[in-house]
Amino acid sequence: MNALLPILLDLSILILLGLLYPFSLFSSSLRKNLRMPRNLTTSQKEILRTVDRTNRRILWFHAASVGEYEQARILARRWKEREPEVFLVFSVFSHSGYSQRKEDTLPDIFFALPFDFSAIMSRLADRIRPEKVFYARYDVWPNMALRLSHRNIPQYIISAQMSPRSLRLKKPFDFFYKNIYGIISHIFTVDTENMDRFLRLAPSVSVAGDTRFDAIEARINDQTLSAQISTIQKVKSCAGHRKILVAGSSYMESEIMIAGTMSKPENREKFLNIFFPHHINPDHLDKIMEMLREAGLSFILLSQMELNQYEGCRNKNIIIVDTMGLLTQGYSIADLAYVGGGFEGSVHTVIEPVFFGIPVITGHHIENSTEAMELAKMGLIHPLSRPYPEDFQVAMKNCLDKKQWINTRMRQYFNSKKNAVNSILEYLQV
Repeated sequence: MNALLPILLDLSILILLGLLYPFSLFSSSLRKNLRMPRNLTTSQKEILRTVDRTNRRILWFHAASVGEYEQARILARRWKEREPEVFLVFSVFSHSGYSQRKEDTLPDIFFALPFDFSAIMSRLADRIRPEKVFYARYDVWPNMALRLSHRNIPQYIISAQMSPRSLRLKKPFDFFYKNIYGIISHIFTVDTENMDRFLRLAPSVSVAGDTRFDAIEARINDQTLSAQISTIQKVKSCAGHRKILVAGSSYMESEIMIAGTMSKPENREKFLNIFFPHHINPDHLDKIMEMLREAGLSFILLSQMELNQYEGCRNKNIIIVDTMGLLTQGYSIADLAYVGGGFEGSVHTVIEPVFFGIPVITGHHIENSTEAMELAKMGLIHPLSRPYPEDFQVAMKNCLDKKQWINTRMRQYFNSKKNAVNSILEYLQV
């Protein structure tokens, strides 16, 4: 590897940060990411210094944010079930990933990854000294990978995916990524198409599947007796004889579309709609409520329902869930689901409604999701080309008419995708 590469990478990061800081004045999420504390704490450094490395192997899992964290976490969890003494180090890069998972009890050490400067990554690699490193999906930082490689530490990518239009596959970027992916010990992809793409850049690649399916099944099973179940069952009681439409990770465009459909007299008495907005900040909630008033629909916030002991919810058309952590169980009570992001450029995960066998409608931007593309080809989800109420009405009818057929095949699809974790562990002989 060219000795100049780490220097060029460091300069690139400095230039990028210099450009991003002014923009952070106008973006709270960017500002949080730039200002959050990164690197190991003093107490974590001391733990790593004193850990018994003769009897405990150290594994380092890195993820970009929450979704990738769950992909890595299920592998670490299953590894720990087989080897209880294993020492687990987790890092994430995004502020959302850090804030939402910092209380997780599985990792022995959890921290936010520093920016990818060569000297910082060298010190980090020397402090952690892992036996193996795992990246979830795509978040491989070049200097981090180079420093670990120089110490002969095996590195792996799990649930690896790459768009066919990725710049990583195009000249001159492919030359750079061949050097980075070439030092990865093995890449476990979600399917054969992604395997073929990674083989253009790396020598050691195989299909293991997507660990998200294992992660989602485990999370749902873990929540069987949880408070989320109790809350969602109370919400379900609000439906009475009506069918339940869950709009998961919804944005304003799709919320307007659904409200337009539900404002029709024939739908008001047939459906209870439960909105799980992607953004639950006060400004967005105010916009939703104003839009629903203009559509002539009655609504209530979940937080208001809880204060009123769930009284008066049966005469509402819409329930707006204004707390986090309930969407998975929301799908469990749905007759029909809308999954957001498909009109905004990147559909959110459809795996959770698939687990419950729920018919899914979304927008047409599904190329980012391998499973959404597969399910659309199978006729099991319905991407809409435009966010029009009349189009949504037709899709609803088609989904509900074929609900039992969809339910059976979705469950078959989900079961066929499980056990990626076992494939990885078998390869690694754990």
